[in-house]
Amino acid sequence: MAKDRVAESVICCRFITTSALRVLVVALALAASPAYPSEDKPNRVERTANRAAKGTENTVKRSGKFVEKTAKRSGKFVEKTATRAGKFVERTATKTERAVKRAIE
Repeated sequence: MAKDRVAESVICCRFITTSALRVLVVALALAASPAYPSEDKPNRVERTANRAAKGTENTVKRSGKFVEKTAKRSGKFVEKTATRAGKFVERTATKTERAVKRAIE
């Protein structure tokens, strides 16, 4: 009985390994077979390079738009702050002038 189990397990393992080897050989044979691409379609490497280039272009474009938007917002903020500071100086000068006139009178 023990010999039957051993024999069965050996046969089962042999069947599994031979099946796996067959699948591996078929897969390698299919992978090694030359694929003839059509003339109008670029090959896999060219397609990958084109996609990478397109992704890089999109990233550069997106970064450029972000920089422009940020610069525009910063410029508006500086203008607004300068205007506010100028108005503050005018108000302070006006108040100081009035205070000096009152003191003189």
